[in-house]
Amino acid sequence: MDGRIILADSDRPGETLEAEVISRDEAVLTLAVPNTNVQFRLLRRDRDYVRYEGSLGGRNFYFVPPLPEARNAIVPKRSRYYGVAASRRR
Repeated sequence: MDGRIILADSDRPGETLEAEVISRDEAVLTLAVPNTNVQFRLLRRDRDYVRYEGSLGGRNFYFVPPLPEARNAIVPKRSRYYGVAASRRR
């Protein structure tokens, strides 16, 4: 996940914030607000929780990674059902 992403506001449905990804791991997503010096972090509650959550300036934001990334985090790479084999499984 690189570039810019759109964050949803938990308290204000329909309002979003565009942010630039600085770094990411399983627990922390570090972001910057474009054209400013503002940086902040979104956190996951645990490894099984897909959504990153955090706040900035009194507003609560969240980001849900796209489905393929979430699936890769759950299905072990060594599984015989990983990748193309998973789509052929009946």
